[in-house]
Amino acid sequence: MPGVHELSRRDFVKLSASAGAALVFGIRFAEDSAASATEPFAPNVFLRIDAGGAVTITVARSELGQGARTVVPMIVADELEADWTRVGIEAAPADERYGSMTTGGS
Repeated sequence: MPGVHELSRRDFVKLSASAGAALVFGIRFAEDSAASATEPFAPNVFLRIDAGGAVTITVARSELGQGARTVVPMIVADELEADWTRVGIEAAPADERYGSMTTGGS
């Protein structure tokens, strides 16, 4: 049958994981390349990467021993293969777009 492509299970899993990650993180592509060169890349409200490669994470939780301000930057730096010294963290302002800003659990 012309036009039909055989897809292995491994390729299907890779494709599904990539599509799922794009939906979860809400990745968008800039329309204007000139504007994107000066503005930081911000795939969502929690992550920002500037043109120089500095990563800023916005955390909507308080630090009460859960490691929100230590573990999260470590994980992000590892996943992005970013320089640990270039990863910063900031507290989220009170805003609905960050969802529930309560800190709890154990």
